[in-house]
Amino acid sequence: MIIRKPNDNELEKVISLSPKAMFDGTLGEVKPTTEKATQLVESLLERGSYYLIATDGHELIFKSGVLQ
Repeated sequence: MIIRKPNDNELEKVISLSPKAMFDGTLGEVKPTTEKATQLVESLLERGSYYLIATDGHELIFKSGVLQ
């Protein structure tokens, strides 16, 4: 297992999973739209935040990432 920053394709995949991650992370209290979740994540990324992902070869092990 390798933990690293995602490439552009992997980042798009992780961002597409953000609404579900937000829903799960709030125990179902918040159900953001894809648009709102994307806006929030992109705002954080523009300010220097980044994702870390776990891979096994060229495949994501976890279907999400850690936003730092």
